[in-house]
Amino acid sequence: EDIVGGLNAIISYHFKKDKLLGGTYYFQESHQSDNMYYEDFKIISNILNDKYIMEPVENWNNTTFKNRPNDIGFALKMGHVEIAEMYLDKQTSIVHTIASDNENGIKHALFYRSAEFVASMLEGMDEEF
Repeated sequence: EDIVGGLNAIISYHFKKDKLLGGTYYFQESHQSDNMYYEDFKIISNILNDKYIMEPVENWNNTTFKNRPNDIGFALKMGHVEIAEMYLDKQTSIVHTIASDNENGIKHALFYRSAEFVASMLEGMDEEF
């Protein structure tokens, strides 16, 4: 556990042959208001966008609360929307997400992967099929 962008997070690192290939950050904040989880997402988003050009993606499964920003936390918790932003270049893949955890909560995560890690994952998938 550590602090990332001022938020509590569980961090895991991925190595292959003693080389760091990626990291995963699961944010662990606890809030009374569901909207605060989205505020946490925006904190990390601002940090990421200071360095990378993150491409935002919103997937609305139910548009009831789409134009009601004061209900974004509820929409996330209920699984009405999944929000992500992504960055990809020749060396790095970054995915930042917030969505329902399917247990009446909200999960917020950040994934960094090197191109080598992604290639290794794809190679492993090829071997399985």
